[in-house]
Amino acid sequence: MVKKTNKKGHEMKTFAVLISGIILIGCAVSTSQVFNPCWEKEQISQYVNGCIHTQDYHGFVQDFGEPDTIERDSDKFVAVWIKNNGESKYMLRFIFDEETLRSNTWSYVKL
Repeated sequence: MVKKTNKKGHEMKTFAVLISGIILIGCAVSTSQVFNPCWEKEQISQYVNGCIHTQDYHGFVQDFGEPDTIERDSDKFVAVWIKNNGESKYMLRFIFDEETLRSNTWSYVKL
């Protein structure tokens, strides 16, 4: 038995697949860049904001190395990385959820 589909339904499925592909490619492109500690604040912000929704704690450890400090709270922990861009030092501070290891809060502080 052949199931008959209408043209509009087929177009909607094609459109959904196309949008999903564009989103996946966009995420892959934005996170394919390798972190460079010599970047300026704006470049670091673009990098982190591009990958914060797709990476967990382990992804940031891969990018930044082991954190300089970790402070634990009941359901969260704060990881701090101290970096040097050649001219000055700066701190990257992320708050991670203990269960998911994801972060949606981070900050850059020039030292």
